[in-house]
Amino acid sequence: MDKYARSGIIPPHELQSIPESVKVWLIYMSKERRLPSIEIKKRFETKLKYAHFARIRESLQQIAVTAPGSQIKVVDMACGPGNMALFCDDVSAMEWFGLELWPNELRQATDTGAYIGLVQANLVERLPLKKQTADAIVLNEILMYLQNSAELLSELFDIIKPSGMLYVYNPIYTVPTLFSTLKKIGRRIRLSDEAVSFDSQYDWKKSSRASRINFYSFDSLVTEIQDAGFNILETTGFRIFRNRIRLMRELENFHWYREITKKFADRNPRLASDILVIARKP
Repeated sequence: MDKYARSGIIPPHELQSIPESVKVWLIYMSKERRLPSIEIKKRFETKLKYAHFARIRESLQQIAVTAPGSQIKVVDMACGPGNMALFCDDVSAMEWFGLELWPNELRQATDTGAYIGLVQANLVERLPLKKQTADAIVLNEILMYLQNSAELLSELFDIIKPSGMLYVYNPIYTVPTLFSTLKKIGRRIRLSDEAVSFDSQYDWKKSSRASRINFYSFDSLVTEIQDAGFNILETTGFRIFRNRIRLMRELENFHWYREITKKFADRNPRLASDILVIARKP
């Protein structure tokens, strides 16, 4: 079985109808697998930014228990440097595949050794994945950058197998329209040369990151996932502040602060700064 058949990735020669800017440019195969170092584990455990990783790993472990002897294919959309797959690397029977746009992120993800394969691809158009090939898909802080978020979720619904899982982690706001307006004003004044805005720009090759264009409330995020056909199983908050303020970052060094914050956000997800939505395809 070749690398494309194993991963469910559509080979480049079958993507001729896709615009040049969104083609699969190349595919990386993982290097030697390595487990997370003590330093990496400590970073994940001591930062609320990564608090949802443990809940996703727990859910994946439950999938592995219910399907003994099977290889569970997990697709990490816009996987970045590979933190999620690296954190979950000790979950048995998982095959991780990653999609990422930025070459530097792909190289870092390759170096983790946590992925079976990595593909350079743009999420603003058709995905290079075949239907019903994924057991689980992870969207870790992705929807906020995409104008086509609703269309993407519908496409992911087709890619996930029946009873497959979707994990969406995304910021939420009590007044999303206000933050959206402020962001648009800021972008009109100045948009960093390093950032690309996918609602007005599509030439990403000179950029190294995307600019946020989607601002969700708790209800709008959950509704968008439901409208794609998924059943919501769980919504969980993990932090109250996104730690733009230095004091908030410093407080995260204290175990008591992290625990109090996680408990409060878990009980009051509508007040959280970010939520994890766990959903299942019927």
